[in-house]
Amino acid sequence: LEGFAEVYDNVRAVCAEEGRDPATLKLSAAWRTVVATDQAELDRRLNANGASDNDNERRLVGTPEVVAEKLRALRDL
Repeated sequence: LEGFAEVYDNVRAVCAEEGRDPATLKLSAAWRTVVATDQAELDRRLNANGASDNDNERRLVGTPEVVAEKLRALRDL
């Protein structure tokens, strides 16, 4: 998720180079998502998927509130 803003900035730069309005693009992204009501349940779900804490930068991981906040931040890019 951290690198998505940079990717999006690159897309806008290429659009500017090509004379295209970036608002004409439909952008999408897909991330593995793990949502749980508490840390114990989250750890159980991550372990069941063979995920490590290092993988969480590339996932939407957390409680519903945490994941919703991450999605709002992405929407605002």
